[in-house]
Amino acid sequence: DVLNDLIREGETLITIAENDSQGRPRGLKERFKESVAQLQTLIRKAERGSEQSFCLSQGVFILPGDKLSSRGEWDAERSGVGIPDLIRIYRGKEGVVFEAGDIKSSTAPRYYQKWQVAFYALLLKSFVRSQAIPIQGAVAETGFLITPGESELRQHHLFDLRPYMTAFPVLLQNLAAHLSHSPSEAGWHLRGHCATCDFFEFCYNAALSTEDIQFLPQLTPGQLWRLR
Repeated sequence: DVLNDLIREGETLITIAENDSQGRPRGLKERFKESVAQLQTLIRKAERGSEQSFCLSQGVFILPGDKLSSRGEWDAERSGVGIPDLIRIYRGKEGVVFEAGDIKSSTAPRYYQKWQVAFYALLLKSFVRSQAIPIQGAVAETGFLITPGESELRQHHLFDLRPYMTAFPVLLQNLAAHLSHSPSEAGWHLRGHCATCDFFEFCYNAALSTEDIQFLPQLTPGQLWRLR
């Protein structure tokens, strides 16, 4: 278990419980409130100048839609919700730093898993920028994935978040446009990396039944749009 390994290695780890003491599921808002309080506790510990890093596990973060984007690309009525497996909190050269990551069972990092971590980082950046919750610090320009290792207990994969952050404004705008219409009106354009997604089979079958034109070889997004 990755979390137990982190504790054995001396990490200070706080986990937000999904269920209460009676085994009943806790509401997202209750877990969000606890997540903010525990994050603030870890920030204070990191601010003391310790070289140690601290981890918040399974924290719930809910951001109002109007605070998710800085230029109004997103629907203000749709909140952003993220539950990262881990947030590392440590003291950098200019203050406290937050780094988002996830624990995965796949043997290698997947493209969509990196997007998932990038969204967690976007939530944290939006919280810091908007002061929707009173936290001070900077979000790292890297994210991480932890996967099972072949020769080691686990492997840490660090990756650059900047390309994802650059793409988010247009992505949010496109998502908001699609969500404003019925799912039956959605278009399909499968790409090579789609095959690594857990939901590929659904999209593939839907594309076959509704838009077989897109399976013409070497068809670019622009050409597909014109043919439609």
